[in-house]
Amino acid sequence: MMRARLTSEQVAAIAVSIVCIVTVAAVLTLTWDDSPDGTRSLSVETSGHGTVSYEDSYPFGTVADVWITPDDGYVIYGITVDGEPVGLTNNLNVFMDRDRDIFIDFREASSDDVEVEVDVSITEVMGIIVTGGIGDVSKTYEWGTLTPGGTISVVPGTSVTFTLTLADGYRFVDMRINGNEVPPSETFVVGDITADMSIELWLMKTDVDPGMYVIHAEHNGHGSVTPSDCEVAAGGSVTLTVSPNDGYMVSSVLVNYSEVELSDGKLVLSDIDGNKVVSVTFEEIEYTETVTVSVGDNGTVSPSGSVVVERGEDLELTITPDDGYRIASVILDGTDVTSEVKDSVFILSNVVSGHSVRVEFEVITYTVTVTAGENGSADPTTSVVEYGKSLKIVFIPEPGYRTSYLTINGGDRIVPDDRTNYVIDDIIEDKAVEVFFERDDSAYASVSVAIVGHGTVNDNSDSFKDEVLKGNSYTITSVPSEGYRLSKVLVDNVEVPTSGGVYVLNNIARDTAVEVVFEILMFTVTVNVGEHGSCDQQTQAVEYGSDLTFTFTPDSRYAVHSVTVDGVPVEIVDGTYVLRDIRADHVVAVTFWKVEFDIEISAGENGSASPSGIQRVQENESLTVVFTPSEGYTYDFVLVDGEEGTLTNGTYVFSNVLADHEISVTFKRIVITVSIDPTEGGSVEASSEAPYYYGDPLTLTFTPDVWYGLKSVTVNGVDVTAQLTDSKYVFSALTEDQAVSAVFEKYTVVDRIEVEGPSKTVYASSENTLDTSGLTVTAYYTDGSSRVVTDYELSPTDLTGKSGVVTVTVRYSESYSNTDKTVEASFSVKKASGEFTAYVTEYNGAAVNERLSQYVFDLKGLEPGGDAITFKVKVSDETGLSGVDFNACVWVQNLQDSSKNCALSKNIILTAESGGTRLFSGDLYGIADGSGLQTDVGSVPAGGMEITFTLRMSSSAGSDTMNQSLSFNLGVYAYDVEGQ
Repeated sequence: MMRARLTSEQVAAIAVSIVCIVTVAAVLTLTWDDSPDGTRSLSVETSGHGTVSYEDSYPFGTVADVWITPDDGYVIYGITVDGEPVGLTNNLNVFMDRDRDIFIDFREASSDDVEVEVDVSITEVMGIIVTGGIGDVSKTYEWGTLTPGGTISVVPGTSVTFTLTLADGYRFVDMRINGNEVPPSETFVVGDITADMSIELWLMKTDVDPGMYVIHAEHNGHGSVTPSDCEVAAGGSVTLTVSPNDGYMVSSVLVNYSEVELSDGKLVLSDIDGNKVVSVTFEEIEYTETVTVSVGDNGTVSPSGSVVVERGEDLELTITPDDGYRIASVILDGTDVTSEVKDSVFILSNVVSGHSVRVEFEVITYTVTVTAGENGSADPTTSVVEYGKSLKIVFIPEPGYRTSYLTINGGDRIVPDDRTNYVIDDIIEDKAVEVFFERDDSAYASVSVAIVGHGTVNDNSDSFKDEVLKGNSYTITSVPSEGYRLSKVLVDNVEVPTSGGVYVLNNIARDTAVEVVFEILMFTVTVNVGEHGSCDQQTQAVEYGSDLTFTFTPDSRYAVHSVTVDGVPVEIVDGTYVLRDIRADHVVAVTFWKVEFDIEISAGENGSASPSGIQRVQENESLTVVFTPSEGYTYDFVLVDGEEGTLTNGTYVFSNVLADHEISVTFKRIVITVSIDPTEGGSVEASSEAPYYYGDPLTLTFTPDVWYGLKSVTVNGVDVTAQLTDSKYVFSALTEDQAVSAVFEKYTVVDRIEVEGPSKTVYASSENTLDTSGLTVTAYYTDGSSRVVTDYELSPTDLTGKSGVVTVTVRYSESYSNTDKTVEASFSVKKASGEFTAYVTEYNGAAVNERLSQYVFDLKGLEPGGDAITFKVKVSDETGLSGVDFNACVWVQNLQDSSKNCALSKNIILTAESGGTRLFSGDLYGIADGSGLQTDVGSVPAGGMEITFTLRMSSSAGSDTMNQSLSFNLGVYAYDVEGQ
């Protein structure tokens, strides 16, 4: 079995523990030595200005004693052992478990250094209990030495290592530095020194009982050893319990540097023959978890595969995409955690279970946006391009244009070689490309158009010139002006055919001249003349827009009968007609007839005439006209030749006509009269106001007055009562005058009620329910009848909380067809309040003006057989009901001696009387505090009564006199009511 070697710090701590009982909380560091019997070298270097005393080599496991002395005017500024700084000291102890390198830095002393005075005081411990007896503390002992001591120079903020050397026979009990308790140790470091300091030691002599040995247990934390320190007699035994914390286990147990084994967590030390140091090392139980890291193409993850992680530790994954690629996703146990990747590192924190991580990469892409200016486009417009790839952009100028230049990301202008495309190579960033186009003059030819006559060509009324892309077509659309037509179209002096006025020049390759010719339209006017007359015009051709005047001449005894143009009658003036603005062929026809007269007939709205319009009547002939009004209408006004006329049964006759006439008739609505007879006991309301017209709807609502009802309704003498709905009669459409009559009849209703009784009218304070025995309610009606009713309501019926005179309301209701009626009456009862009071009105002949809940009377001077003290008490019912008496009990309670607050100790007689009648007499002797006396005072009238109380000292009380006051509460309660 290999044995552990301890560090210098551990050896020093254990050396202290052997001679004193002390708690050491240090982490034990175990080192292994393959050649424990060898030596170890010590190398010392300095910065100069001081001397060091030491040996070049020491046996393995021993302590090197190094003495350091700075030159005059210098101080120790720093000490390192194997590169690690240690506390400043003149005497350095180094445990030689390996080769050691020491460097000592001296620095010139300055005014910034502080003088520290170390004050050491020794205190003997009194009453320290040691196993086996009490230590000898009766003498003063020389304790030992402190290095360094006295007054020393220290650089502000640095540390100093102190060494305590105890004399034989002494051990530590307690140690304090600057008043703070610290674990006792022969070597200790004080850091950050900036002022004077004090060291206090409590020591105890160890040779009190040579048969006692110290057992000291220490550990590196993460567990416990119980007991940690104890003293055991020689030959005795002790059992130590070693318990690691959760998650930890026992790594090693050493007893005086020798490794031992535990049994069920116990260490038994038997047959003890010396001091023992037990050193226990606990170490954490290691748990691991496996994280499976898988990686897609185009990148790496470190670490990857099955990665073993100590439980609770973090796993850091470094993710490195290949050139041109980026992290696409990081999936942890099926959940996307890509957003948690920071600077290409994903940290899986606090691994306490297995996980799976999948990392995928994707190619980096860039967006190339191509924007084309006016007169062209580019393809593509927006492209997503992979890292380092190329993109070809094709330019598509509009006809007549060509590519001018392009820019990339706002840079210099680039003119493509063939102006048709451009290739962007090695794309590693987003690109914004703008393409611009310009006109190509060589691609155009001219078309010159000359216009002759009146019309437009391509919406132009004057000659014009257009430019056309070579190879394209050009359409000539000729539109003659009104009254003109297209005559011909010449292209380069050659007439060409048109279709609907349109001619197309195809595949134009050179400049072209076009001439368009328009000419005016001609129309034919045909004239047809009937018998018995003539016309001065004949059939002829006329230009568009011309006028032509016709004069018609009838034969004798004839007149022009009609003139039509294209079959449509027209008017002539003095035998003449003008055909204006001729724009088409026309036929003008004239006929003649014997002389006739016009009768113009018209009917207004809501009626008609037969015949109507203008009627022609031969000379000396007659015409009968019939006028008919629409339904609901009648004749209003007749006008004949401007004068008021008269119809006969709607007919008017023109006889022996010798001139023109006119007749007109207007119509009006038929008015319907609705009359309603005056009514009593109700009203009739129409749904609308007069006037009423034929066909109008009308609803009549019949409303009886209060206490009335609707009996009957007649219309034009016919009873229609059965036809009413909700007291309404409806005329769907009025067609004749209506006479309406309604009859209302008066109800018999309740007028009032009268109340007799009840038998019981006086109530005690404890009686809370109204007694209706003997109560009679009679209802009287408007027709003079009456009856006793029982379905009435009383309020209140609960007398709780009421007192004095209580008014009870009697309410009776009846329902009728159009309303309810409620009548009321009332009666009164009396109820005692129960609020009875008792208060002192007079004391020894003097009036008392205060009502108190507690009274204090001075009994001083009250002598045995001497004068009495009297006080009068008023007892009353605060309600003050007339004629109501009550029985009452008066009590005097909580009697006590107000000066001593104890029971009365004298023979004091209390009597009570009213109206010469003694109500009570009793001895107060021995009545305890909180007790009392009470008496039935009998019937008390409504106005109350007065009781006289007398206090006197019994003659049997001896010669003592009272020197106290009497304090008592006074009250009264009623238990019955009289006078009912």
